[in-house]
Amino acid sequence: MRSISLTILIIFILAILILRPVPQPNEDNTYTEKVKVDSILIGSSSDVIFLINNYTKQPYINRGVELGIEVKEFRENILMDSVYMTFIRHWTPLSSDRSIVRVTLLNGKHIFDRL
Repeated sequence: MRSISLTILIIFILAILILRPVPQPNEDNTYTEKVKVDSILIGSSSDVIFLINNYTKQPYINRGVELGIEVKEFRENILMDSVYMTFIRHWTPLSSDRSIVRVTLLNGKHIFDRL
């Protein structure tokens, strides 16, 4: 009985950590890096994914297509260019090494600022 209760508690805690929302971006929880975008893809859930050569992180815009981002325009304007990306610091067990990062600003322009 005790092991079942412990298992349920662990599952509950993990679910809370996994499902917690990404915080609203502000100066304290964001950082900016200059990167060269090699490719821009559309993910299975309408995410806009940036591929960057020799970069350990996977920048993306959550549901970017649904938010009205024109991927074709992004490809024309920033592909193979160096751009400044601002990311939200957010830890989740699904990306405990923070290798998957959410883009909030691109060259100073707001991309993501809501949950």
